[in-house]
Amino acid sequence: MKHILKLFVILVFSVQSSGCASNSLSKVYKKVDPSVVVIHTSDESQHVSATGNLISNTQRGLGTGVIISKDGQILTASHVVQTADRLNIKLADGREFKATTLSTVPFADLALIQLDNPPEDLSPSVLGDSDTTEVGDPVFVIGTPYGIEHTLTAGYISGKRDMGQAPLGGNLMFLQTDAAINKGNSGGPIYNVSGELIGIVSHIKSQSGGNEGLGFATSINTAKDQIINQPAFWSGLEFLPIQGNLAKALGGCRRCRVYYSKCCAKLDW
Repeated sequence: MKHILKLFVILVFSVQSSGCASNSLSKVYKKVDPSVVVIHTSDESQHVSATGNLISNTQRGLGTGVIISKDGQILTASHVVQTADRLNIKLADGREFKATTLSTVPFADLALIQLDNPPEDLSPSVLGDSDTTEVGDPVFVIGTPYGIEHTLTAGYISGKRDMGQAPLGGNLMFLQTDAAINKGNSGGPIYNVSGELIGIVSHIKSQSGGNEGLGFATSINTAKDQIINQPAFWSGLEFLPIQGNLAKALGGCRRCRVYYSKCCAKLDW
């Protein structure tokens, strides 16, 4: 009888603990969700058809971002906005605003954008300290997977991936998580259970194209070093290394295959 009573007490305690954890996450979600935004992008391009007509195309994109200041600065992933001509930002309450790209750091997959005419009642997220996170810590992501806005997915920190020194100084650190991440989550926030922003969703590893539990986010400390505390710079360009036979065909040096009018080595064209 004592054993049965003991088992009953343990079971009730477990259920209560689980309920408390669920309520805790629910409260944190309600607290931070107003700082999460949906980003719609459009990129216009033109080309000449086989018949000589000028054809205009508009490519539309979707991503997520997070407000980090009262004056309307938003942190997101570089690949979401890097080449976009127009940005439309939708707040959690449904209001929509235009935005301008302030700065991008493609090698860290980070971008900082600014709301045009931001409202005075914005709710920025609190920036955490990603260096204090440990493998096994619970985390959650809020995003727009496949266009389904303000979706929460939860998981753990699966790993901390140090990518070494960044080209402009500082370290590149990515957080690995098993929280579900899909198309549309890019640029969204990853939070610890205290509701502190610890990363920006970057990419996934997948053979199917969808979530397989291998998601990666740029750590918030990397974001502080590389973009938040740095002067704004945005090229608006995508860079593609040209080398080998392609560089040779475009006039590159036969020795080093550099695509310039002159080579730092002996001119050998």
